[in-house]
Amino acid sequence: MAGGRRGDRCRTASLAVALALAATITTGGQAIFDRGQNVVPVYEGWEANPDGSFTLVFGYLNRNYKEHLHVPVGDDNFLEPGSLDQGQPTWFFNRRHRFIFRITVPPDFGDSEVVWTLTANGRTEKAYATLLPDYAIDNQMIAFDGNAVSNTRLTPGNEPPTISVAGESSRTVRLGEPLLLSAVIGDDGVPAPPTDEALRNSRSGLSLTWFVYRGPGDAVAFDPEQVVYPYFLPGPDPPPPVPADGKLDVRAWFSRPGRYVLRAMALDGVLWSTRDVTVTVNGVQ
Repeated sequence: MAGGRRGDRCRTASLAVALALAATITTGGQAIFDRGQNVVPVYEGWEANPDGSFTLVFGYLNRNYKEHLHVPVGDDNFLEPGSLDQGQPTWFFNRRHRFIFRITVPPDFGDSEVVWTLTANGRTEKAYATLLPDYAIDNQMIAFDGNAVSNTRLTPGNEPPTISVAGESSRTVRLGEPLLLSAVIGDDGVPAPPTDEALRNSRSGLSLTWFVYRGPGDAVAFDPEQVVYPYFLPGPDPPPPVPADGKLDVRAWFSRPGRYVLRAMALDGVLWSTRDVTVTVNGVQ
C-alpha cells in the first residue's frame, strides 16, 4: 500500500504540472500570468549508477511568464528527509526548466522517498521522488526531453560536453567589483550542427552560458550578457563560435551583498554539463 500511495503522489505531481502548463497557455489571455504565480517542483526521474546507487533528478515549473523568483533555502524551500539544503536552486527562472539538480541515494534506498517542498507567492507544492520503474531515465531520454525546442537531431552515442572552470570553486569579491570567470569547454562533435543555415539556431553546436543558480538573480549582471533561460536558449542566431582552445571569459558584477552560486553550462545542442562557483559579496560600493 505504501508503494501505491507513493506512486499515486508521483502521478498526481506530474498531472499537476501538466495541468498548470495547459492552463497557463490558454490563448484567450485570461489564464496567462506574467507574475503572482508560484513555482511547482518537479521530479524528473531516477538514474542508475555503476556502484549500485541511484540519482534522483529534479526540475521545476515557474508558472509565471515573466516573474523570476528568489526562494532561499529554509521553510519555503527544503528537502526531506535529511538536510533542508541538498543543493536545490533558489533562483527560479520563468516557465519550465528540466533536470536542474540531482541527489544521490544509496543502493538500499528501496521504497523510500525524498520530498522537495516549495512555497512561492503564498502557495505550496511538493515533488515526491521514488524509484518507481516508470521514472527510470537515461541520457537518451534527457536528450529527447531537452531537445523538444531544438532543430538538432538526436544522435545515439552522444556524450555530454566537457567543462572546467579556472580558479577556486568559492570566491569573495566586494560589492561592485568585477569577478572574472574563465571556463574551458569541449565536445565530441556529436551531434554535428546542421549544414543548412536555415536550420541553425542558438542550440546548434557547442556553447557556454553562465546564470544565477542561487541568490537574487536580478542583482547580478554579466559581460558579455548571458542568455536569460539556461535550458532554452532564445533567438534564431547560433551562439558565437568557440575558440580553438575552448576558453571563454565572462565577468560578473553584483549590486547587492550576499552569497550567490553562479552556474556555467556547456551545451552541445542536446546534452549539457555544469560547474558551479560560490561567490560571497561583501562591503559597499
